[in-house]
Parts: sequence; structure tokens; C-alpha cells
Amino acid sequence: MARPALVHFDLWDGNIFVKRDGDDWSFEAFIDGERAFYGDPLAELVSLRMVPEEEFPQVVDGFLGRPMTEREERRLTLYRMYIMLILVAECKVRGFDAEVEANQLKWATETLERDFTAFGLQGS
Repeated sequence: MARPALVHFDLWDGNIFVKRDGDDWSFEAFIDGERAFYGDPLAELVSLRMVPEEEFPQVVDGFLGRPMTEREERRLTLYRMYIMLILVAECKVRGFDAEVEANQLKWATETLERDFTAFGLQGS
């Protein structure tokens, strides 16, 4: 990280508003900033990582202008682990119905297990 920045940490289509500007589109607003923090700009790629796997290299190129280094990949994994822990913790608070909660817990847990394994932190 070269310089801290305001990281939204929840960028996805539903949280970004754009408007028609002639024949083009322009940015209008972000919403849902409750997860925002001042820190490593690379963390912004966590929510952008949730695109189809084959599209992620283009996302990284658009964000960084180059492929990520191995060290950046490891940092991104740590940021993903952080958001997955938030997703597990927030299920009850957000009042999801049983099916949504079960799906979110399953997805977050599987992601955490994969990431822990990648770091050599798997349980016994």
C-alpha cells in the first residue's frame, strides 16, 4: 500500500448510482457506506472480486492498470477473510429469512475455509 484511501468496501451494482449524461453515463453516488474505512485501496477489490472468475483480470487491470503481485493477492485474501467474518456475524442482525441466512453462512464459511487453507491455517 503506497497511500491510504477511503475504501467503500461494499461496491456492487446496487450500491453505485449512475446517470445518463448525453450519450454517456456518469457517476452520481455511492450508498451503504457503513463498511467504509480509511486504509489500503487494494481492499476495494474484495467486493469487485465477486464478479465471474474469468472477468476478474479485467477488473484488476481497470483498478490497478496491471496484474496484482503475489503479495497483493495475499493481502486481498486477508481482506476477503475479513468481509466473510462480517457476513457471518451480520446474518442475525440483518434479520434475513432462513434460506438467505443459510445460503450466506454456507458461502461465507466455504470461502473462509478455502482462504484459511490457502494460508496453511486449516483446522485439524
